[in-house]
Amino acid sequence: MALRERLERLRRNGGGAEERLRAMLRRWERRGRRWETRPYYPAILDIAGRLTVQEGAEPFRDTIRRLLRDGRVKLVINFQDATYIDSTALGEIIRAYTSATRKGGSLKLLKVPKSIHQLLMITRLLTIFDLFDDEAQAAKSFGAARSSNP
Repeated sequence: MALRERLERLRRNGGGAEERLRAMLRRWERRGRRWETRPYYPAILDIAGRLTVQEGAEPFRDTIRRLLRDGRVKLVINFQDATYIDSTALGEIIRAYTSATRKGGSLKLLKVPKSIHQLLMITRLLTIFDLFDDEAQAAKSFGAARSSNP
């Protein structure tokens, strides 16, 4: 289900997460304009609040799929405003990493809060993901864009 459809369903049902989803949609659309104008810059997804099976995991998965389908295989997930992720969200992050890697890209994590860092440590995923505190450094870590001409 697309983020807009989920937002409309929440609005009709009076869901409490509507404002967070609306803010997430605005950020993704704002980043989307940047993705279109800077195709070699990694796609940056801002996570705000909770990312759980009930709150945002499905739009997150749909966004990752759309980006990968469009050839955007350099991904950065910004956790600066994230407060909590559950096992479903962690699974989606692992799936995004695996899918990006299979397509020749990569996934980096940005500004990971202590609680999520501990989760990554407990699950031993710290050895898999590259973590950064600075967006520019995360973007640089992908290396220079390759020219299509040899």
